[in-house]
Amino acid sequence: MAIHAVNVRENVVYPEDTIARITIKGSNDSNSNREQKYNMLAQRHTISYDRTTGAVDYTLRPSRSFADAILHEWVVVGKQDVASIDVAALYAIADSLPDEALGYFDYTFSDEKQPLGERIATIANVARVDGNNIGDVLTFWRDEKVTNPDAVFARSNMFWDEYKVAWQMSLPGGYDGVALDYVDPLTNKKAYIYLQIDSSGITEVEDATVNAMQISLDGCRNATQATDRAWLEARKILYSRLTMTVKVLESTQVVRGTVVQCPDMYDNAQQTGYITGRSGDVFSTSERIDFSLGDMWVVMTDNIGNYRGRWRAYPVNGKPKAFQAAADTFDLNIYDRENVQNPSRYFIATDSELNSTIWRVDSAKPNGDDTQTLSLTEYSDSIYP
Repeated sequence: MAIHAVNVRENVVYPEDTIARITIKGSNDSNSNREQKYNMLAQRHTISYDRTTGAVDYTLRPSRSFADAILHEWVVVGKQDVASIDVAALYAIADSLPDEALGYFDYTFSDEKQPLGERIATIANVARVDGNNIGDVLTFWRDEKVTNPDAVFARSNMFWDEYKVAWQMSLPGGYDGVALDYVDPLTNKKAYIYLQIDSSGITEVEDATVNAMQISLDGCRNATQATDRAWLEARKILYSRLTMTVKVLESTQVVRGTVVQCPDMYDNAQQTGYITGRSGDVFSTSERIDFSLGDMWVVMTDNIGNYRGRWRAYPVNGKPKAFQAAADTFDLNIYDRENVQNPSRYFIATDSELNSTIWRVDSAKPNGDDTQTLSLTEYSDSIYP
C-alpha cells in the first residue's frame, strides 16, 4: 500500500455530504499500490410520503423502506415530476406487507450512469414489486395473493384466432429446485438459499440441485426477503404449469400483473355468457345452463365491467336460461342492441373449475381495434399461502 500525504482541513462544513475517516495499520516499507475498498453499514436518508395528507414529505430521514427508496430515486435523484409516479399505490403496497423486513432496501448504487429505470426495477424487485407505465404515470403491483380477479372475460368477448393453451406435464423448464443468492450485509459476500422440488414437495437443502433455477436477487441484503422470494419461485414451478394466449375484445388497457378470470374455450364445463335480465335473485341468461355437473358457483360483472362477486348458483324451475343467486343489488348492463352494446357477463362452473380459470397477465398487446392479445400464466392460491 502506498503512503500518500493527507491534509486535514479544519472548520470546513460539507452540508450535502457524509465523510467517513478510516484509519488502518500499515508497515513502513509498503511498496505496492493497490485500491482499498471498505464495506460500510449505514442507513440512507430519504424523502417519504404522508399517508394522512397524501403529499410527499421532503424532509430527509433515515429509512430502510423500498417505497421511500423508489420515491427518493425518482424525485430527488432522477429529478422526475412527482405526478408521474403513482405514490399512493406504491405506499399501499408497502403498508400491506405482512413483515416489515419484506420491504427493506439496504443497498446503494455505485454506478452513476445506471439508468433510472433499472434502479427503480432493482429496488422494486427485492420486495416482489413490479411497475407498469399507464399513460405518463408509473404505477406498481406486487406478485402476491389477490382476493378477486380484476376482470372477467367470457367466450362472447374472446376470439378463436391466436387462442392457445399449453400445459407442461413435467416441472416447467425442467427445473428441480431453486438456487438464490443475495448479499450478506455483515460479510458483504454472497449468501445462498437452496430449495429442492420433488414428488414430496419443496424442501430446503444444503447445496444446489442438478438443474436448479438460478436467481441473483440484486439489491437484497436480508435473509427474510431472500427466503421469501426463493420459496415463491419454487411454488410457481410446482403449481403454475398452464399458460394461455387469447385475444379479447376490451378497450381498456389490461396491464401486466393483473389477475383475470378467463375460461378455457374448449371446456364446456365452464359456462359463460351475458345477463339478459334480473328479477330479485333470479338472473336471466343468454345461454342454457347445465346444473348436472355438481354444485355450481357464479361470478358476474357490473355495469362498468368490474368483477362484482362470487355466489352459489341454483337452477330455476322451467327456465333453462336462468339461475338463482343471493347476490347483492348492483347495476347491470342489459344488452338492448341500441344503447347498451357491452352487457354484464356471468361465468358459472363448479368451485374447482372456477378456480382453474384464474390467470395472471404476463403481457397485453393492444391490436389497434379495441382488441388485445393477452399472454397468461396459471394463478393459484397455493403459490401464495
